[in-house]
Amino acid sequence: MKTGLISKIIKVCIIVIIPLLGAVLVGSQAYKFYQERFFDYYMEKASDTNTEDRLVSYLEYINESLEYSKEGEEYSFYVREDFSNEHGDLFTVAIIRANEIINEEYTNKLGVTLGKRDNYYLTYYFAIYNINYDTLAKTIDPSGEHPLNYLEIPNLSFKIVDKNDEDLKYEFETTTVATVTGESNLTTIYDYGYSPSKDSKGNKLNGDNPTSMRYYVLDSGLLKLFSSEVNIEVVLTANWGSVDAPEPDTVVTIEKNDFYNNELLQDGDNKEALQEEIDEKFTKVYNENVFEAGYQKFVFSKYIWWQALITIILVEVVCASFVLVWNAEDKKQENKKK
Repeated sequence: MKTGLISKIIKVCIIVIIPLLGAVLVGSQAYKFYQERFFDYYMEKASDTNTEDRLVSYLEYINESLEYSKEGEEYSFYVREDFSNEHGDLFTVAIIRANEIINEEYTNKLGVTLGKRDNYYLTYYFAIYNINYDTLAKTIDPSGEHPLNYLEIPNLSFKIVDKNDEDLKYEFETTTVATVTGESNLTTIYDYGYSPSKDSKGNKLNGDNPTSMRYYVLDSGLLKLFSSEVNIEVVLTANWGSVDAPEPDTVVTIEKNDFYNNELLQDGDNKEALQEEIDEKFTKVYNENVFEAGYQKFVFSKYIWWQALITIILVEVVCASFVLVWNAEDKKQENKKK
């Protein structure tokens, strides 16, 4: 009697527990395996119709904390402004600040190490989107003799000029945003609000695809050159490829009196108040932590559920076959005893 009961328990364990253990093993391996694929999925889930949603999603992923807020469909950044001139709408400029806190050693003026402290490191992200290329072309040449041509798309760059020292300036070309992690190497942020779709001769500006958002990251090495009072200019440059092209021209100027650099945040007389201001304004984000960014949902919905199900079915078939053979052998033994 006891032998028969034990035999039944073992068979139940084989049929039920072993397939489940197999599913758990496969699931745990899948949970580790697909982390490198998550970023591409993450960017796919970000909006493919709204540049700001996509930009914020990207910056949330790669930074520790970010300065932004959103009410309804409207974002608020360190700078977010729509610009136009007498020819029409020009573009939107966004400057978004990110912060990283690093606990590290610090020294006095004599080079003596005094201990460790939390140092704040700001990064400034510059973006231009909702670009009206026809307005840019008319701004470069109001006469209309050189209208918009898809082969001669105007260039946009930024220039920072220190208000306390006009000789201190830095100009940088904007570029596109490409993934820095994940499996793909594609541009991830487009200018979904660009216009027009065709140039003056009916040629599409970028095939059937939106043009790329213009982008630049100002690193801490350049940031420390400037005081907290600067003018940020957007410079428009013709791309005619001829000697009669006009000189680059500043089309908008943004004045900022809180352009904090990292030395000011770490050693300035008012550093505690500035750090407190940043703590209040900035939101903690993902810092490339796939688990906080939604990896569990991704890996379970995309991979684990069906891989675990297939494992259960396959292992169940093997285990059931084994139990059937076992039952057949038990039956033979019972018949022999009779």
